[in-house]
Amino acid sequence: MYTRLTTIFSFFVAVCLLFSAPVFGGDLEGFQGEWEIVAVQSQGQNMQLPGKPTLKFEGNTSTSTVNGKTMEVSTFKLDEAKTPKTIDTTSQAEGGATKLGIYQIEGDEMAICVSTKADERPAEFVTKEGDAHTVLLMLRRKKQ
Repeated sequence: MYTRLTTIFSFFVAVCLLFSAPVFGGDLEGFQGEWEIVAVQSQGQNMQLPGKPTLKFEGNTSTSTVNGKTMEVSTFKLDEAKTPKTIDTTSQAEGGATKLGIYQIEGDEMAICVSTKADERPAEFVTKEGDAHTVLLMLRRKKQ
């Protein structure tokens, strides 16, 4: 009886751990690490970069920094099945506001285009005067 209960308990714990652990693979795995933001475009214009901006992805959390100072922490969700691939980011600072976007990742290069308007997702990686889209171009930071 004791052995059977131990086996059932062990199975229950294993199942709980399996479903509570983050699942890595595909693009989520490719996102992991620190990325240097090398260009930003908004309203059809290239923006001046403040200091050295980075985005660090750990699990489904992203942290943006400028010169090592944390600016924002967000969670994100990817959908690789859509074309273009989509990303939804939810800020912990902006009252849980969610920004809809698209992304493209190839090796150590990534582009993300997000909209600041609720319920609007960009369809391409461009910005125009009057739109609410921002494009970030990033390079993976090499581990040192």
